[in-house]
Amino acid sequence: MRNNFWQILPIYSQFDITVIITEDVGKEATKLVKEEWSGLDGAFITKESGSTDLYLLWDGKGLETLVHELFHLVTYVMRFVQIPLIEETEEAYCYLQGWLFNKIWKLNV
Repeated sequence: MRNNFWQILPIYSQFDITVIITEDVGKEATKLVKEEWSGLDGAFITKESGSTDLYLLWDGKGLETLVHELFHLVTYVMRFVQIPLIEETEEAYCYLQGWLFNKIWKLNV
């Protein structure tokens, strides 16, 4: 695992996702939101509602945590681009989550 590793992944030409892989997710989250966060394995953060600057923080360990936080990120993005989560759009959500997972997984190994 790379400690305190940052990478920006642009998607849909309007979002920048900053991926932070760190042993201390709470510390990095606290820096972003300016309030105390602790005891976290991962987090999805937007600094303000409607923001296109997104942050995904992960400790690089539990895959279930990464998948959990990715789902938050994917639903945020898809709502923003007005693609509702319904049966007809599930594949779009899945493809985005899978693409992001692969990008982030490659950063961590």
